[in-house]
Order: sequence, then C-alpha cells, then structure tokens
Amino acid sequence: MLTFYASLLLATFIGAVTVTLLGSAFARRGFPLPNSQGRVGFVDGLRGYLALMVCVHHFVIWSGVKKMGTGWGEPTLNVLNQLGAGAVAFFFMITGLLFYAALLRERDWSFWLRLFVGRSFRILPLQLSSIALVLLILTISTGNSLRFEDARSLWQWVTAWDQPALLGFVSARHVDAGVLWSLRWEWFFYLLVLPASATMLNILCSRGRPTFILPLILIALSLAARLTAGPSEIFRWWHCLPLFAAGMLTHEVRVRPELRELLGQPVFGGTAAAMLLPVLLITRDPYGPHMVVFTALFVSIASGFSLSGTLGTVGARVLGEVSFGIYLLHGIALWVGFQTLNVGSALPLWALPALLPAYMAVAVILAVVAHLVIERPAIALGRQMQAKVATLEPLVVARRKVPTI
Repeated sequence: MLTFYASLLLATFIGAVTVTLLGSAFARRGFPLPNSQGRVGFVDGLRGYLALMVCVHHFVIWSGVKKMGTGWGEPTLNVLNQLGAGAVAFFFMITGLLFYAALLRERDWSFWLRLFVGRSFRILPLQLSSIALVLLILTISTGNSLRFEDARSLWQWVTAWDQPALLGFVSARHVDAGVLWSLRWEWFFYLLVLPASATMLNILCSRGRPTFILPLILIALSLAARLTAGPSEIFRWWHCLPLFAAGMLTHEVRVRPELRELLGQPVFGGTAAAMLLPVLLITRDPYGPHMVVFTALFVSIASGFSLSGTLGTVGARVLGEVSFGIYLLHGIALWVGFQTLNVGSALPLWALPALLPAYMAVAVILAVVAHLVIERPAIALGRQMQAKVATLEPLVVARRKVPTI
C-alpha cells in the first residue's frame, strides 16, 4: 500500500502540472477567459484544482474496487477522503462568498428572479447533459431503455435530491461517481439560506447592526441544531451551512482593506496551508472545529494569497473556468475507463496511479468542450433572460445597469 500511496502522490503532482499546461495551451488557442478585473483574489484559480482533487478522490475509490475488492466507499486514509469532502467544502465557501456579496449589493424583488434565472442557466444545462451521458452509457451497457418506472428516479437525478437506480441498474450513481449530491445543497443555499439571510439583514440594518453578525448567527444556528439533533447523516444542513457562512465571513474580511492586505500575505496563507496538512491527516471530513483551518486558508486565497503564484497562472484560470465540467464529467471518464474499457486491469496496484494524469487530462478536455458547446452559450442566454427580467421593474430601476449573477 505504501508504494501505491507514493506513486499516487507523484501521479497527482504530474497530473496537476500536465493539466495546467494543457489549460495554458487552450488559452493560447483562444479559449475565452473573463477579465481578471473585479475577480475575487485567486478563487478562480482555486476552483479547477478543487475539482481535480475530487477526481483523485474517486480514482482512489476505483482503485480499491478494481484491485482490492473493497467495493464502492470512502477511502480508508483520511487525507484521501478529504480530497473529496474537503474540496467540496471549499466549493460551498466560494458559493457563500460570491452570492453573499451580491445579496449585500441589492435585495429588490428582481434580484431573486435574476438569481434563479442565472443559476438555472448556469447549472442545469450541463447537469442535464451529464445525466444524458449516464443514460446513454447505461443503455449501451445494460441493453435497457427508459421505462415509465424510471420517471421518479430520473426526477430525483434532475433535482439532485438523490441518485437511485436507473434502467434497472442499482449502481447507476457510480457512473458519474455520485457527484450530484452537492448540487442539492447549492440549491438549498440559493432557495432557502439566501432569502432567510435577506430577511435577517433587513432586521440587522434597521437596527444599525453590522452585517458581519449574520454569518455568525448562521454558524451559531447550525451548531445548535447539530448539538440538539444527535447522531445524523453527515450531509445534513447543519453540516453545510457553516461552510456557506464561512464564505460570507470571507467577504466581510475582503471589504476591509487592512484585513485583506494582512490576511492575503504569504506568511499568513503559508501558515494556514501548513496547518491544514495535519488536519487532512487526522480528520475524515471538514465538518467540525477544524473547519476554522479550512476557512483561514480560504480567506487568505480570497484576499490575494496565490500559493506562490500557482493559482494565478493562465492554466489555473482556464481550469477554474471549466471546473464545473471537470466536477460533473470526471466520474463518467473514470467509469468508461475502469468499467467499460477495463483499462489498467493488467497493472498491479502500485502502478495503477500511472493512469491518473491521463484521466485528469481527459476530464479537462471534456470540460473544455462542454464549456464551449453547452455552458458558455447557456450562460449567455441566461444573461439575456436576466436583462429581460430587469425590464419588468419600474422605469427608474430598469434604466440602471443590471449586474449579472
């Protein structure tokens, strides 16, 4: 096993370098990148590597399935499990950071319409495309086709409520590595947490209270719920809510120039990164007091810490731009490789990580194609719809520049 872990570490590094160079190559070939002005620290560069870490996490699971007979389940080594759970935790922080900032800018009625329209066009087209790919793979592999009985299961996939059996295949969720669960909590944030936050902000502002009290209240509520609920499933709302709140607190830090300059310094970011390493080794998930360490590193990156320039490269920015595609599609690439094509069946366990850089590259290429063909047109259409929503407002509101979400 030690040789497997050593080769996995080396393969992860080689894979990260490879796909960063691949991202730079796509940029040179004209891949469209957004203007870096107004971006939040180096969060854009972080997103792509987070999605790739989830890919490594699921590669380890497949290695166990194929070579150790462990079945589909969490890796036994804490740090390998954190590559999945910890990466998604950072994604939740990013959501909290970006949309809390939008909420503070405006809270009129059209904000909610534009939010829903923008998120729907941002998430659903690629999500539905990934589900269609899963159905295609299952149709080919099982010979079955969609039946009326699959309607309820398919609806659960579309709403990200669950990923039950499809086409009579019990393990259908393994085709995309079961990644849709996080979208359920993203929608929980947009449809419940943000409206509740708007109500609380109105109360706080009417009483002259500072806005940073809001994320502290959310953390306190989730802690109280966790303490009173007793044993529960790991992904209940009180586990995810503090992560969104941590992103909100990050925004409160960024709008204070003195704090932003201090916490964005390499000495603070480097210390936070160093503190995170033992946390990853001794904990299995980010849901606990050690969440503070995750938050400290995230605050530093959002404030300007670039991990020695790593997160600021053109390649990293390309990976960040297609991170949603990497997240949704890498599991399908792993399924086709390990299950359909049985790639690596002749390799011993220690040599299996040699395939990881190739899987990472395939996931990035798929994500780039999906971004250009599906995501980018859908986002543009969503922005057009958001602009139309603005025309429904009173004339004085409709004339002002409408920020896109």
